[in-house]
Amino acid sequence: MVCIDVGLIYSTSLFYILQLILFNQDVKNAQAIHDTFVGGHMTFDEFREFCGQCWAEPFGFCVIDLTSKAYNGMYRCGFDLFYIQKASI
Repeated sequence: MVCIDVGLIYSTSLFYILQLILFNQDVKNAQAIHDTFVGGHMTFDEFREFCGQCWAEPFGFCVIDLTSKAYNGMYRCGFDLFYIQKASI
């Protein structure tokens, strides 16, 4: 997992993660990411399906943009393909 756009508040030593870039993960790590960042937006099975589609591409990765709304660009395959959750269709 790679995190970008990290801001640091030195007075409290608190990190803010704005985007997660996920390369292929095992089930245990994928479950932890789902529970922490995705749980309210889609089921774990749908999250694994989304990740599997992204990781099927050579050098594929998922992006979770925590600055976007769940149904408006939060989930992406790479940086250019947006994923719309099944619950919103």
